[in-house]
Amino acid sequence: MSKDDELSVEQLEEHTVRVGDRFQTSLLWKHPNMQLPDSLPMAKYRAKCLLKKMQRDPQLAEQLQNKIANYLRKGYARRMTSEDAAAKRYWYLPVFAVSNANKPGKVRLVWDAAATVNGVSLNTMLFAGPDLTTPLLSVLFKFRQKRVGITADIEEMFHQVRIRPADQTFLRFLWYEQNNTERDDVRVEMFSELRSICKKNKNAAEFRDQFPRAARCIVENHYVDDMLDSVDTDEEAVQLALNIQYIHSKGGFHIRNFLSNSDRVLKALNVRSDKALCLNFESELPTEKVLGMWWIASTDHFTFRVSAKYKESNLLVYQRRPTKREVLSLVMTIYNPLGLIGFYVIFAKIILQEIWRSACGWDDRIPDEQFTKWLRWIRLIPKIENMRIPRNYIRTEFDSPPQIELHTFVDASESSYAAVSYMRYSDGKIVDCAMVSSKTRVAPLKVMSIPRLELKAALLGARLSKHVRESHSISIATSTYWSDSRTVLAWLRADHRRYKQFVAFRVSEILKFTKVDEWRWVPTIHNVADEATKWHGDPDFCNESRLQGPAFLKLKPGEWPVQQMNVKSELSEELRPQYVGFNRELAQSNLITANPERFSSWNRLLRTTAKIISCARSWLSVVRGGDVVHNELDSEDLCKAEKQLWKKAQLDAFADSIASLLKRKCIERSSDIYKLSPYLDDDNVLRIDGRVKLNERKDPVLLPRNHYITRFPTQEWIISAHF
Repeated sequence: MSKDDELSVEQLEEHTVRVGDRFQTSLLWKHPNMQLPDSLPMAKYRAKCLLKKMQRDPQLAEQLQNKIANYLRKGYARRMTSEDAAAKRYWYLPVFAVSNANKPGKVRLVWDAAATVNGVSLNTMLFAGPDLTTPLLSVLFKFRQKRVGITADIEEMFHQVRIRPADQTFLRFLWYEQNNTERDDVRVEMFSELRSICKKNKNAAEFRDQFPRAARCIVENHYVDDMLDSVDTDEEAVQLALNIQYIHSKGGFHIRNFLSNSDRVLKALNVRSDKALCLNFESELPTEKVLGMWWIASTDHFTFRVSAKYKESNLLVYQRRPTKREVLSLVMTIYNPLGLIGFYVIFAKIILQEIWRSACGWDDRIPDEQFTKWLRWIRLIPKIENMRIPRNYIRTEFDSPPQIELHTFVDASESSYAAVSYMRYSDGKIVDCAMVSSKTRVAPLKVMSIPRLELKAALLGARLSKHVRESHSISIATSTYWSDSRTVLAWLRADHRRYKQFVAFRVSEILKFTKVDEWRWVPTIHNVADEATKWHGDPDFCNESRLQGPAFLKLKPGEWPVQQMNVKSELSEELRPQYVGFNRELAQSNLITANPERFSSWNRLLRTTAKIISCARSWLSVVRGGDVVHNELDSEDLCKAEKQLWKKAQLDAFADSIASLLKRKCIERSSDIYKLSPYLDDDNVLRIDGRVKLNERKDPVLLPRNHYITRFPTQEWIISAHF
């Protein structure tokens, strides 16, 4: 949580109090004594613009006047008094109206807190606060867990929490009464999503001990003002609904519009099943929208719809070629948060990417090639609207509580990659499977190899599985991941640090969420994720394997696919290049020494090395045609032999550092001898640059600790010999 979020939470806790059955709190000020510009001229201009719009549209004017009258009657807004007008610090909020094509005849009023005066708006003066909203997918997942589903919503939740009187002067707005061009200055009890959710959760926390299940539902199964939950029995659903009603009433919230797939639950809550809101005018089945998903409660199925504004458009009857903007707009109207029809939507996104590659403008007609594919895609929309996907995962009665497993399939092609997850329920005798969710992605614009795309699909599957496990309240015993890419399976089983960064980083993240032994190979013919990556023909919308997984999941684990050939532990593909350094100066140093590992005495090693040097000098003299040099050892030969042995040990251990010093460069900070300040003397022997300098003694020779030469019993004599 950021510092600003911490400050906003502190303000909420400090200024939130109960006033009767409701909560009262403050605005989340960044600076309590800010100097505000005069916002009244801006609000007047915006109010006159809205007035002109209302004069042109009497129906809109009537709807807005009724809304304001309703707010005044319920106490959500009030007219200003002379005492309010005397306030020196205030802010006026402009008002505008919005409508939704999917909800004809319904108009909403919006108070524009983002309207600026001299670069300042109400939003810029307030903290946004932390995101306390329960994730949408988490609520939808829990809604599918059990047999009886139940939904409801809180009536006008944002108006149920009061603002303290000191802050009400910053929530003024102007309004013109009907048939009256004189304005009224009004204050509105406008409230933000953050504070409403916070008070709803705080109210639930007070009843956690008395009604633990209902309190948990309010915190975890409410998305803003919508409630979605599922339970095992009708009795549990009724009791849960009644407890939630009671808890909300104690916080000033009214929960309403209960809907369930069980007639017994609706009857117990005094809700008629035929009063379910029907938003599908072409179907005989009532269809309710729950968090954007179309739910047929009577049959307990999800379905899908295209936006109503496109139903009668000529885009769907092939009368004209769409623009890029229209293609994007239509594709985005198909709301698919769980990815239940990801195999279909991804093809439209691939078409959109191809249109983008063609450099087509937003308002230009799409090219011929993409138009042909587009016609093929929109011809399938009626089949999508006829699909029925069960809400509840379990459609089978088990004799005993089943074990739950999560199976995730991944696949990729040159155009897209995908992951899809299934729940597998098994009690040892009966097995049932259900699709949970899927994720699909278009391949990047930059060309990428298939193995890399398969790896991206594996990462997508690992993330999806992690989210599914964390978002469900049921216990998932095991997770299994299926891929038809032997290359990806080999990467997962190898040392990922040996591969290039693209592979290494993604394998590392995959292994963070999964275990290597959880990954298995599946033949392409049984990989259900393949349908979202390759369109060989029109998809089969009646394909049971899409909703229930491949047939082998209903078999015993011993009968599942097994890879016939062993997966290679290493692959040359994507291996990180290994560079070997070669220094010409060091290679040509021609050190003449005996093999130190064949000696047990320093004196014998030293004299043998000196003898080799003497012999080499004699032979060199003969080769050059000179006189034969005597072969007897002297102190000079012993001294040279000693230095040769030192340099031999130093080159074996510190070759890179010596190479840098020979080139008059600094030693790398990562070197083990960097802090010793080493240098090369006139004979290229590595020495330590000590702080104490003596005229008659040289600096100490630097020898590697574990080298064979350093380990001789006469080590103390070696160190003292050069002083």
